Amino acid sequence: MAVDRLWLLHRGGLLRMCNMLARGIRAMLGYWSDQRVRFIIIGALNTVFGYAAFVLLYTLLSDLLNYLTIALLAHACAATASFATQKVLVFRSIQHWLPEFLRYNVSLLVGLTAGLIGLWTLVSIVALHPIVAQAIIMLLVIALNYLMHSRFSFANSNRAR
Repeated sequence: MAVDRLWLLHRGGLLRMCNMLARGIRAMLGYWSDQRVRFIIIGALNTVFGYAAFVLLYTLLSDLLNYLTIALLAHACAATASFATQKVLVFRSIQHWLPEFLRYNVSLLVGLTAGLIGLWTLVSIVALHPIVAQAIIMLLVIALNYLMHSRFSFANSNRAR
């Protein structure tokens, strides 16, 4: 192990590693200027958060509540956090938050309705476990959400793309 550390310091190995890291960060920041890339990255984080909320609530409440009710509770948690990240980081909106928040939630209702129908179908007809079914549905709703948010929720905002 000590030999590996010495090699890094020897012949500029550490400097080369830092340069490689810096090039990688610069490349990622270049992609960050693309709204679609931001939507995918932030959307992935929001999706993980929403799925984790569903799994946590399902684990804690499945003896008390139906899986569809749990999905609604998880959606409420995830939607609130998601609005802030989508508004600021993805669409870079500078408009007042309330009209956008209302449009955002209308858009989410479309995705939520499609998701609940899909979740019910995969659990009740296809006989998948609710946690597996929710993972599949969340992936399918991502494209719908981008279209709704880019063309409706944040369509009128003055933003840098």
